[in-house]
Amino acid sequence: MRDKNIVVKLLNLITIIILYYVSDKNTLFMYASTICLYNVYLSCFQHITIKEILKKYNYHYSKLKILKYVSINIIIICLLFLISSILISDAINIFLKIENTFLPYLIMSLSIITEPLIKILLEYLESYNKPKLSNSLLNLYYIIEFILLILISIITIRIIKMPIYISVSLLYLSKIISFVIISVITYLNIKKENIKYIKVREEKQINYKNEIKEILKNNNHKSIINVVKNSYYYISLIILYAILESKYSYSINTIEKDLTFIYLYGLTFINFVIDIIKNTSKNNKSDNVINYIYIIFEKIITITIIISITSPLICKIIFNNSENSMYLMMLSFLSIFIVLYNTTYEYIKSKKIIYTSLILGIISKLILTIPLVNSFYRMGYNLIYGDIISTIIGTSIESFASSNLHIPSIFIRQRIIKAADTACEIMVANATPATLILNPITKIRFNPTLIIPANVR
Repeated sequence: MRDKNIVVKLLNLITIIILYYVSDKNTLFMYASTICLYNVYLSCFQHITIKEILKKYNYHYSKLKILKYVSINIIIICLLFLISSILISDAINIFLKIENTFLPYLIMSLSIITEPLIKILLEYLESYNKPKLSNSLLNLYYIIEFILLILISIITIRIIKMPIYISVSLLYLSKIISFVIISVITYLNIKKENIKYIKVREEKQINYKNEIKEILKNNNHKSIINVVKNSYYYISLIILYAILESKYSYSINTIEKDLTFIYLYGLTFINFVIDIIKNTSKNNKSDNVINYIYIIFEKIITITIIISITSPLICKIIFNNSENSMYLMMLSFLSIFIVLYNTTYEYIKSKKIIYTSLILGIISKLILTIPLVNSFYRMGYNLIYGDIISTIIGTSIESFASSNLHIPSIFIRQRIIKAADTACEIMVANATPATLILNPITKIRFNPTLIIPANVR
């Protein structure tokens, strides 16, 4: 999908925080689970773009044909997602004993089509030298969605007090309604172009089948990378629910409350922090992957340490509850490896390396989740930490496996260690004595001997 600008991402964070307060004592676990799956499905369309293809043609007829064929393919893919969502909702109902899953999963799957179709519609509009209008309509789409999401949540949860599964289902109407509004505006603009170019047809013969194949296959590895990343969260959510409820007899309310905080509120906050780092590092991006990773790592480690120290304060200010501060701290450490994951794959072009490392990572996640959860239980720690650690291990295995296969990983590790060490020095230099006592994390210094082989040292 087209990247949202930082203002839209900030509005998304504010919307989720408002949703936290609107839901009050109602846990939005159903929304957390469906939105995680929604992000997995949506990632499948990230590589689909008609922007470059449309530049090849100057005639309206050809452009419109490409738009129609790509739209049909998106609709077919979304129908497959609809079927799979219904099957997943049935499986969750049977194996996890979660009731009323059908309607939320159904409406969620129907809303998937909105963003990919909006994207190609606006790219089509942009091909007529209207980039400003296209960007404005995209931003308007997200703004309308956020406003509707807040209004629907207040009406259904607070005023009418509908059953939570119906409220969650109706939340996805914000995407559908905003899609309809922007589609109508886009259609009216496209219709003007129709009037101008309706009599002009492409003179040369175009093989539309090959063009559509190119659109669907070109850079599809980018979508796969994001599908795997978002799958980590959905896998964690489902496995944790099953283990905590069946094996360790946690109360349903506790499970849903904790998982909703981690995979809805906490993850949204951490993703916003990652987006800020990515946005501020654009000017530093270069062909030198080692230098870029070093710059990114220096920033993310510093921010991770700050969040770790201030997580109780952040939770108190944003969520008026410091009980979940440890989850936020664990997620901040996860963000280091998510950033490494994203940055490493930006520079890798070999699909063989990408797929090999992704398979290694996801297998590691699946194998280690249950043993780590059990280990944390035996040690007397929160079981959810074990799952987050398994995600950290999975993403780090993917990142380091891909870098070992693609670039001189020893030098990257050396630069990462240097960045981490610099970040720690900054934190220690600016910390008060009380902070150092209360937060042992600021005293951590990276030991290169633990990472770099002896023959390299």
